[in-house]
Amino acid sequence: MEQQPLLTEREAAKLLRISVQLLRKWRAQGTGPDHIKLGKCVRYSVADIELCVVSSRSSTIGLRVRQHCDSVR
Repeated sequence: MEQQPLLTEREAAKLLRISVQLLRKWRAQGTGPDHIKLGKCVRYSVADIELCVVSSRSSTIGLRVRQHCDSVR
């Protein structure tokens, strides 16, 4: 199994099409995709981001990724 590179905050926010500030808010609230803390650096795995998105799907058109991905955890 090949390990995917970890994403920075900026890369993760870009992938989710949200602001870095919103990603930081979710992290402070303990919601959003799981993250990895390496010293002062915060990283995200693509797999965790995808899991968060899948768990946040809604039939309502126009919804952005919900803050609460916790239902999967």
